[in-house]
Amino acid sequence: MKTSEIIGTTASVIFAAIIIIIFASNPPLYIYWNENLNRLSNLGINELGSVIGRYIWMELLPAVIGFLMVIIALIFGASALLRRE
Repeated sequence: MKTSEIIGTTASVIFAAIIIIIFASNPPLYIYWNENLNRLSNLGINELGSVIGRYIWMELLPAVIGFLMVIIALIFGASALLRRE
């Protein structure tokens, strides 16, 4: 197997395991989201955008980077499988 196939397969298995764990349990994100939900509902549009942006760039950034790495690995793996002759 090529290196890109191994990376793509490993990334897809890890991503599937993460999705299954998220749906089977209460991930830590829900703990933080639950206490901040009341704070978000009472804000204006400018403050709401600021708080959501802070969540995305500070608290969810590692998850977003991990998700993008999995997507890139899946693209490399799929392209390697499609180019096989």
